[in-house]
Amino acid sequence: MDLRELYYLNALAEEQSISKAAERLYIAQASLSQFLRQFEAQLGSPIFVRTNKGIRPTPSGKVFLSHAKHILKEYQQAQQEFWDNENTVGGTVFFGVSSFRGSYVIPPILKKFYDQNPRATINIYEGNSMNLVEKIREGELDLALSAYPIVSTEGIQMEYLYRDEVLLVATKDHPILQQARMDETGRLRVSMEEVTRHECILSGKDTMLGHLIRSAFGAYGLRLKSKHDNITAEFAASMARVGLALAFTYRSCIVEEPDVVYLSLGSQGLYLRLALLSPTTDYRSKATLALTKLLREELSGKNADKKTPSPSNQINEGAL
Repeated sequence: MDLRELYYLNALAEEQSISKAAERLYIAQASLSQFLRQFEAQLGSPIFVRTNKGIRPTPSGKVFLSHAKHILKEYQQAQQEFWDNENTVGGTVFFGVSSFRGSYVIPPILKKFYDQNPRATINIYEGNSMNLVEKIREGELDLALSAYPIVSTEGIQMEYLYRDEVLLVATKDHPILQQARMDETGRLRVSMEEVTRHECILSGKDTMLGHLIRSAFGAYGLRLKSKHDNITAEFAASMARVGLALAFTYRSCIVEEPDVVYLSLGSQGLYLRLALLSPTTDYRSKATLALTKLLREELSGKNADKKTPSPSNQINEGAL
C-alpha cells in the first residue's frame, strides 16, 4: 500500500460516493472504481457496501479505514515537523470555515498569508459549525473559525475573536424603511416587532443563522412571516437585494449596492460570537501558528466589543 491509495480510501470514506470522491481527487470515476475493486480483491473482503445512494463502510471496513486515516495523520504530522525543523513555514494547514462567511472574510486573509508564506498551503474545509467542531475534535482540522459557544469544549482549544452582527437586508423602497431610525452611531435600526409585519426569507432551522434568527424572535414571543424558510443565507440575501422580501445576513458578508440598505435589529443589535478552534495537542506547526496569528490580527475586535463572551447572552442582545 502507498500513500496515494490511502488518500483514495480516505476520500471514498468521507464522500461516501465514488463519483464525488473521484471529482475531489481529480481522477476519472472509472479509474477510482477499478482501484477499489482491485484493492478489495487483494484484501479478500469488501471495504464498502454499494447502495443506491452511494457507498458506506462495512463493519470491517470501518476498522480498516480508521487505521488508514491514522496513518495519513501520522505522515502529515511527520511532514509538517520536517518543514518546521528546516526552519521554514511550509507544509499544509487544514482549515475549516463556513462557506457563507468564508467567501467574504477569508480570501483577503489567504492572500496575505500566501504573500508572507509562499511555501505553505491551506487546505480549506467548508462546513457548518457543528461539522467544524467535530472535525477539530477528531483531529482532522488544524484550525477552524466557528460560532461560539459550542456544546462541549472537550478536546478543543478555543480563542474568542469577535462578534458578527446580524443585519436585515432590504431595498431602499421597502416600506420597513419608514419605521427605521438612525442611532447616534449613524446606523439604521428597526424594531424586531416591525420586522414581523413583513415577509421574510429565512435560512433553514439546521443552519446557524436560521437557528439564531428564530431563537431571537421567539425569545420575545414574535413569529416571522416566511416567504421561504429553507434558503441558504447567501441566496436569501441575494433575493432580498432585488426586493423579493426581507432577509438576514452578517455584517461581515455585506454586499454594497446603491439600492440596498442594511438595518440593525432592536436597540442593542443581534450578534453571533465567533472563535478560533484547534485540537488540544502538544504540537502545532509553524504554518498553523502563522495562520492563527494572522487571523487573530485581522479579525480580533472586528465589529465587536472586547468583553469575554458568555453563553447566556449570546442571543439575548436584541431589544424590541
